[in-house]
Amino acid sequence: MATKLDFGQAGPDANPELSALYRVEIDGIPDMSFDEFAPPKDETSVVESRTGIHPPYKMESAGLRSPLEIKLVKVLREGGVGDVTVYHEWKAGGSKDRRTGAGIQMDIEGNDLTRGSFTGAWIKSIEESEHKGTDENAVKTFTIVLSVATYSLEAA
Repeated sequence: MATKLDFGQAGPDANPELSALYRVEIDGIPDMSFDEFAPPKDETSVVESRTGIHPPYKMESAGLRSPLEIKLVKVLREGGVGDVTVYHEWKAGGSKDRRTGAGIQMDIEGNDLTRGSFTGAWIKSIEESEHKGTDENAVKTFTIVLSVATYSLEAA
């Protein structure tokens, strides 16, 4: 027997999981709750190149920083899929449509705990899982990966 999720008085954009303890604020997009907000890992890459023909001279350039990536995960019931369309519209603008925002971790009562602010963000990818369930309580999982220029973490 399938477990029926209780949405109470929530609207179609409601998150079916009460454990969604992240709120994401992005310029031009209504605030939205997420089940996961994975902050970026700072990575520095080394680029190797060769110059000359005899003998080939190998050069290394250290200190090239990869774009930082933030992973957002949202679980939606079937009727709530519409609220992710603003992210699809943003992605259509490409990497030139950059925005500023923040991911806020909240406690169980909705009080802000930590705030991760980012600038120069654009959407790298949006993935969507298969449906789980067959009735009006079917859910989809959306994973959105943002590339950001800067990221800083602060206490709320």
